[in-house]
Amino acid sequence: MSKYKVALFDVDGVLIIPPKLFSEQYCENYGINLNEQVKFYATKEFQDASIGKFDLKDAIRIHSELWQWDGEPEELLNMWFEGENYPNKPLLNLIKVMRAKKVSVYLATQQEQYRASYLKEVIFKDKFDGIFCTCYLGYSKREDHFWKEVLRSLESSHPGLKPGEIAYFDDKQHLVDKAREFGIDAYLYTNTPDVKAILTK
Repeated sequence: MSKYKVALFDVDGVLIIPPKLFSEQYCENYGINLNEQVKFYATKEFQDASIGKFDLKDAIRIHSELWQWDGEPEELLNMWFEGENYPNKPLLNLIKVMRAKKVSVYLATQQEQYRASYLKEVIFKDKFDGIFCTCYLGYSKREDHFWKEVLRSLESSHPGLKPGEIAYFDDKQHLVDKAREFGIDAYLYTNTPDVKAILTK
């Protein structure tokens, strides 16, 4: 029996591991300079979209020179989301087992609203107990407010839950460190067998 009552999982690099990032696929297919295209993700509009304060479609329109895309933003988003639809099946199988053992499992992810919906309704439909997403909470995972809200929500739905009874897996060390500041047992993701060893110890 796991000592953890709740497990949180990051998405990109943990639950989704594509053979190639969409930016790389896109630039190869359309002959675009990758070093220029990736500047899009550092724009204020994209960053604001990830915390629910801007529309990603408008961000694409504003920075069309970085995408060199003449079609509708919806078409680009469909290509984007489908191009990274590579769920980590061994990890999802383990999550199914843990849920059967009454461990509540949630996504904890940095996403804008359209991809968040795609994750919930397509890739991970019915596979998780809920989602903590930056675009819904209004804060990035680097901010204290995100983790305070996660804990507040979990403690409300799991009365008596302690932060040390929550396991969190991310592929970025600085986010692992941030979660640990709140007493959460956070781990740098490596592979599914390591996750299993942690959750079943």
